[in-house]
Amino acid sequence: MGFESTEKIDVVARSPHTEGYDLIAVDSDQIKDETRRYRLMIEKLSSYAGYVESGQFYEDTPDAHGKEIRFCIIHKSPPNEAMEQVEAIKPRNSPDLRFPVLFYTQEEYMKKND
Repeated sequence: MGFESTEKIDVVARSPHTEGYDLIAVDSDQIKDETRRYRLMIEKLSSYAGYVESGQFYEDTPDAHGKEIRFCIIHKSPPNEAMEQVEAIKPRNSPDLRFPVLFYTQEEYMKKND
């Protein structure tokens, strides 16, 4: 999957860092053009926002109601400067919704907060 599959949800997981859920996008390190990498990330995160906004996420994950939802990017190479500027995504039709965007290596993500 990864950024190039912009319409697919890579992973939905209970967050090891919060009581909520994380929608995870995998940055597989295969996209060498940094501008394209950024644009695909934005498209992917917009799809994630639409998935939650449409209610489909809650149908697929009913116990997520009322829980924090984060969008996490698991990367092999560090995010570029433009990517690091993205702190949150808001759906177009629901500007009151805001999903934080966080960047992790796989090791960082799997480490639980104590």
